[in-house]
Amino acid sequence: MAKSSRSQDVRAKAQQLREEQARADRRTRNIIISLVALIVVVIIVAIAAVIVQSNRKKAEIAEAGSAALGAYSNGEPVVVSHLGIGKVDESIPTLTEYFDYSCHVCAAYDVAFGEQVSQDVLAGKYNIKYQPVNTVKAAYQYASTSAALVAAQKVDAQTWMKFHNALLSYFNDQYNSGKGTVVQDLSASATKVKEIAAQAGIPQDVIDTFPENGVNDYLTKSTNAWAEAKIDGRENGSLGTPEFVVNDKAVVDFKGVKATSVKDFYPVITAQLQAAGPASASK
Repeated sequence: MAKSSRSQDVRAKAQQLREEQARADRRTRNIIISLVALIVVVIIVAIAAVIVQSNRKKAEIAEAGSAALGAYSNGEPVVVSHLGIGKVDESIPTLTEYFDYSCHVCAAYDVAFGEQVSQDVLAGKYNIKYQPVNTVKAAYQYASTSAALVAAQKVDAQTWMKFHNALLSYFNDQYNSGKGTVVQDLSASATKVKEIAAQAGIPQDVIDTFPENGVNDYLTKSTNAWAEAKIDGRENGSLGTPEFVVNDKAVVDFKGVKATSVKDFYPVITAQLQAAGPASASK
């Protein structure tokens, strides 16, 4: 009888120990779960704070970049004539070029006859409206357009056009060599654009004001306006860069032009400009 009592006591004690251990295990598990949950919450809060701060910083940068556009904030083209930037001589025709700084065809055309265009414009043969729009949308487009629009407000026509030609020349080189490391990266593009600006004679104090990208809203407006423009000679729904327009009406059509090089297209443009007459005549 004594043995049976002792056996029951041992079993009861063992059961008690198991229950105490189970309770201890549950407490430990609950503590671990609580700590893990707390750590997860802390991490989530930290990540959220970083995202909010990053978005706020991006918004501040975009706002500052947009503010730097000044007179070009609504998607306006850079107008150049022998009278200077922003001035049109109504007694001569006007050529509008719709382009994207990351469009390889735009770059090829500009390398072929862009410098001749600059010379002819500055010589008073015609006015030109350079209208950036989005077609390719590589990072280089945003850095280049931002810098070009800022520079257009602060330098003379000759310096600006040299900068414009150089920007497209660089993209042409990168495209033909198959290199996309710079032109596909916004920060790298912005750095390269500043180097090109310095080589083109843009003062350093102007270069220092170039935003990486302040043209998201600008390019949306300019591209929408381009698509909605009622231009004689443009095929319905047919949009592509570069597009050349004479006196805001006639599209320069290269169909049927027998060309052995891109340079052969420039005489077609100048012929239509001469035939169109003064910009004032089209109004």
